[in-house]
Amino acid sequence: MNRGLIGLVVGMVLGVIWVTLGFTASLGVASLGAIGWGIGRFVRLDFAALGRKIDDRLSRER
Repeated sequence: MNRGLIGLVVGMVLGVIWVTLGFTASLGVASLGAIGWGIGRFVRLDFAALGRKIDDRLSRER
């Protein structure tokens, strides 16, 4: 799965939880799906670099 699809699924799951609170919240499903798709599609995280930065920061504090 690509990042956009993963973000869409996460947004839709959160939206379904929101919809269970009322029918008018069904518009929230579309907006959360779009937000999740946008985050998954356009935000690129390099987890290896993030892990190295965390390790460097923790090793400096000792």
